[in-house]
Amino acid sequence: MKPRERVLLAIEHREPDRVPLDFWTTPSTYIKLKEYLKVSEEDNINWSWAEPLKISDKVLKALNIDFRRVYLKRPRNWIPKRYPDGTIEDEWGRGFKWIGEYLEYIKPPLENISEVEELEEYSWPNPYVEGRTDNVMKTARKLCEETDYAVMGFPTPPSMDLDPALSLLGFKNFLKYLVTNPKLIEAYLDKVCSIIIGFYDIFLDEVKDYIQVVYAPACDVAHQHGMLMSPNTWRKIIKPRYAKIVSFIKSKASNVKVFHHSCGALRPIIPDLIEMGIDILNPIQPLARGMNSRELKIEYGDKICFHGGIDLQKVMSFRGNIKDVEEEVKRRIKDLAPNGGYILAPAHNLQPDTSPEKIYVMYKYAAKYGVYPVNYSLLK
Repeated sequence: MKPRERVLLAIEHREPDRVPLDFWTTPSTYIKLKEYLKVSEEDNINWSWAEPLKISDKVLKALNIDFRRVYLKRPRNWIPKRYPDGTIEDEWGRGFKWIGEYLEYIKPPLENISEVEELEEYSWPNPYVEGRTDNVMKTARKLCEETDYAVMGFPTPPSMDLDPALSLLGFKNFLKYLVTNPKLIEAYLDKVCSIIIGFYDIFLDEVKDYIQVVYAPACDVAHQHGMLMSPNTWRKIIKPRYAKIVSFIKSKASNVKVFHHSCGALRPIIPDLIEMGIDILNPIQPLARGMNSRELKIEYGDKICFHGGIDLQKVMSFRGNIKDVEEEVKRRIKDLAPNGGYILAPAHNLQPDTSPEKIYVMYKYAAKYGVYPVNYSLLK
């Protein structure tokens, strides 16, 4: 079976020949994996927006990855501002610094505002500026017509999401203003929402006929033990805006499946995500509170496709061994794979404390135990 067919069958809650596989990684982890696989081919495939990461198709083939990606671009001739202290300023005016494997936000440009009117004084980016779609259609069409992979589109940069931890206001301000200045938060989110829709508008115009999955704006609203705000507050403030974005995507590209990322213990709002029309939920952190994979499958497995699930906190970290990896893969397949609806991947980006050997065997075990019909005698 071809990868694209395999992925679409799984999303539609049907059993393909095997569980589809996807790959998410940090830069240094990828470099070690490439060396382990003895791949010398040039890295020429874009595989991230948040980090300057390119990877080799040979690595993806060695792991039997079923996806390839296409990204919207930044404005033509745009260059980020760089400061002597290492701060990098993006086109939104937000400051970043490299901390470990990630560009982390350190300078929220709107942290000192307190009035709705101040939002209009800010210099907001233009989604329709020249350069964002340069060669995007060509890349998507080539992947669609010249390969058999499932093509996933990434329209928005990491600076454009509804995630309060990454907001232009700053994490503390966002949570504080939810209580003390809800009018400002709602006006802010309305503005962000309108710009996000602009990104999806121009991106889907280019690629909707050539992609099968689209990445919706990341929306981390939970941590290891619960949500960052009450479910009711999320439903009142975040949900209407996010639903508007999802509705726009569905109206613009009804054939494309919508992929939603939110880390942590977000079980209380999974029914809401399903109601909004989310097709694929990532990353399913199995050690977060309430995210037991078997329970999730029983309760929601016929309504949404799960993506991820392989524990990084213990099994794939330095704490786990090869046998732990095998048992983890078997456990997630046993819990999540029946009747389709599961795409196996790490429960976030593979981290630097994950050895390349464990990554390689994770995917080998996935190919071995993920064959349909599921052989439960092998998963004991």
